[in-house]
Amino acid sequence: MGTAFRALMPEGAGTRAPIGTVAGPGEALARLDGPPVLRVRKIVAGAKATRGAGLDIVYSFHRSPFGPVLLMGVRPGEPGEGLCGLAFAGEASARSRVLEDMKARWPAARFCARPDAWASLARRLFEPSAWQAEAPFPLVTIGTAFDHDVWSALGAIALGRTASYGQIATLAGAPRAVRAVGAAVGRNPVAFLVPCHRVVGSDGNLTGYRWGLDVKRALLAWEADLRAAEPARLS
Repeated sequence: MGTAFRALMPEGAGTRAPIGTVAGPGEALARLDGPPVLRVRKIVAGAKATRGAGLDIVYSFHRSPFGPVLLMGVRPGEPGEGLCGLAFAGEASARSRVLEDMKARWPAARFCARPDAWASLARRLFEPSAWQAEAPFPLVTIGTAFDHDVWSALGAIALGRTASYGQIATLAGAPRAVRAVGAAVGRNPVAFLVPCHRVVGSDGNLTGYRWGLDVKRALLAWEADLRAAEPARLS
């Protein structure tokens, strides 16, 4: 783990986070005011159709305060561009494992490595001063209708806040389906921008995170510091 990553983790960081109050989702993911602001094109399909057939996915690794980050998407630099995947490798040695994990989400897609494909987005990703409404982060989200309901609910959790799986289930319109909602949270392929890291257990425990609890803890600590520094702009 790099020095920059360690620096974001507060002394004595535990495994709990405060549960915040979240607003109703509406079309939260597609119309999220941020920060950061997103522009989302949803591909809603049945489970079999989400395998990525016909998609050409371009990927590249970039540096971040949280270790190497993998960005994946379609049509970089062209009309209709959008990220469909964002993952944290944690350590440079984990790049191959993380790449294969993400490729497995769309096994019928074609993949192409292009080192600078998403460089301009990567430079803005963790730079709050670059989160401008006139330059939203473009996403292309691929999943079932239920997946999108859950991911939209995640978009309602404000930066610097957390919510429980039960709260997300209620926001997604499925209050009795907490387990299914948890599975959909786990299927979210766009880490950070679709903020599944802000979901915690009902008792405040951080529970799991696909990219590791160290990354989740560091993201939450960083966001809490941002909100404390600029509560008006980041609310």
